[in-house]
Amino acid sequence: MTAFGTLAVTINPLKPVKQCGFIQQTQPVFTVHDDLMLRMLRIDTPQGRLIHAVYDNIGFSIAQASDIRQSVKAMFDDPTEVVLSCTHTHFGGDPHDEEYFNQLKTTTLSAVKSLQVTPVKDLRLSYVSVPFNGVGQSRISNHTARVVLDLVSFYDGNRRLVTQIIHNCHPTILNGDTPYFTAEYPGVCVRELESRFPGETFVFLQGADGDISTRFSRRAQTQAEVIRLGNVLADEVQRLLNQPMETQALRLSTRTKEVPLVHELKDLDALAQNTNPSPRELETIAIGRKVLENLKPRFHTLPKSVELTAVQYGTITQVFAPNELFSDYLKVIPKERASLICYSQGYAPYVSGLDPLPLTYELFTDTYSAATKTLLYQALAELAQGD
Repeated sequence: MTAFGTLAVTINPLKPVKQCGFIQQTQPVFTVHDDLMLRMLRIDTPQGRLIHAVYDNIGFSIAQASDIRQSVKAMFDDPTEVVLSCTHTHFGGDPHDEEYFNQLKTTTLSAVKSLQVTPVKDLRLSYVSVPFNGVGQSRISNHTARVVLDLVSFYDGNRRLVTQIIHNCHPTILNGDTPYFTAEYPGVCVRELESRFPGETFVFLQGADGDISTRFSRRAQTQAEVIRLGNVLADEVQRLLNQPMETQALRLSTRTKEVPLVHELKDLDALAQNTNPSPRELETIAIGRKVLENLKPRFHTLPKSVELTAVQYGTITQVFAPNELFSDYLKVIPKERASLICYSQGYAPYVSGLDPLPLTYELFTDTYSAATKTLLYQALAELAQGD
């Protein structure tokens, strides 16, 4: 039997907790501007079961993600793949706070228990991918990034049920002094689309956005701008959904691949600097130096491997990675049939591509060696090709 179901529940912190995305966020916050959500998708097929949970949060540690995943799997007697993804909002609750993480875990397990699946006779899906820089672009001066928008929609026959919005731009329109929790522009986009398409569910997934943000496209760092850019994305999604979509029968399979890691501390001061960096770039470089000093004492504890997960829906594949990958990794993802989704199955730091870069914030925690990055490219390409 094939069955399908979705569920959305709030994950607003139940007590004051600091936010999770900027170095200046040190004080607990309790005000909620717009709800933080956990959105869950469950697909049961004769080939297996998938539970995909998406959180309005910056990202769990890999150990935390493993804890939740194993707890969910233990709820079922038959094989179940669990994928956890985060939208990467910098204005969610800090998952390093033990009480808040326990709240997230408890809420997840409760959601799995209460999510109702409905038998589906003809479960189908569609896929489309287009270049789209209406919200963000490269946030590094004199650097070109790949900015894309992918849509994966699930159907019961001809009736569209759920659309996943996969876009690779940091949700950081607001500044780090924002005194409330918010799902940022992805939350605006999802809420707007669900009002335009009653009865349908929308989910935002974050792509390879390591080098992409709204830094050079936003007009201000205000809630009004969050709403404007959220609607810009919603308009483009609506435009695509209003076009005829070719659908295919869904066949579910999953794979994982472990990539061994070799780390190195690079001589960043030897890198050339942009001749005319923006004030924000200079500010983040100064922050990067502090982050690197905090990293050095624990360099020997960095992970020795990273695991990638691929979910294949017939000819369409989604590859999930924990890192803040630069968009350069999209060049090994066949855009006509695969998507790369980051901040999934845990969180791991920035990984730039192999091309040289000027000094930029993202490089201060980018410890992967060139050989490791080559292996990562190869692993992503292999998983994206499918069976």
